[in-house]
Amino acid sequence: MEEINKLGEILKVEVNEGVTLRYLKAGKGAPLILLHTIRTQLDYFQEVIPTLATEKRPPLPPFTREMAIQKIRMAEDGWNSRDPQRVSLVYTPDSQWRNRAEFPKGREEIVEFLTRKWAKSTNTV
Repeated sequence: MEEINKLGEILKVEVNEGVTLRYLKAGKGAPLILLHTIRTQLDYFQEVIPTLATEKRPPLPPFTREMAIQKIRMAEDGWNSRDPQRVSLVYTPDSQWRNRAEFPKGREEIVEFLTRKWAKSTNTV
């Protein structure tokens, strides 16, 4: 819980008699609501909130043609950065990949896979 306190201000709102929602107010721009149902989703949100809280956050649905193009370019920029950690954050924590005979599961394995893959291609002339 300490980590989420560093991301912004935790507030509460009563939505019904006896039902109170706790929420985090962080960042700038139009409101974005992330709802979680289990603890692991909150952990995931803690990873993405700093990115989403910036003024230059990714375009969100519904997409116009221009926003879709921007989203594609942002994805390309992420891959072109060759930063495995940055790329992994685009995928869900339980993502499963297939690359020939390798089947990375989850972000940690995706980061390890991309690190190896790009290290090999960097050493090749």
